Amino acid sequence: MNWNPSEESEIVKLYNVMAALDASGLLGRGKEKTTKAELIRGAQSGVLADRSRPSVEAKLMNVSYCRQRAGLPVVTGYKPLANCSNGLLEAFNLEREKSTSN
Repeated sequence: MNWNPSEESEIVKLYNVMAALDASGLLGRGKEKTTKAELIRGAQSGVLADRSRPSVEAKLMNVSYCRQRAGLPVVTGYKPLANCSNGLLEAFNLEREKSTSN
């Protein structure tokens, strides 16, 4: 099943949250940290409710590829996976524009 634009936007937003937590040392296991699994479960209770965890994780690896191509750091554990859809690239670029215009 193809991802719709709202799902692709949500996966990019989820990745950005993970990236910010990873960069600040707050992503992972331990006191006062958040795990990737917790964040994924949260996303799956909303817009990504129809997506399995493996599907979400594969799409997160696609976002890693987008970030790598843009010269941005990738989240530890999400090796870049190069088969990105045009919709994902559009969602990534839109979110990147929003973050740089603030």
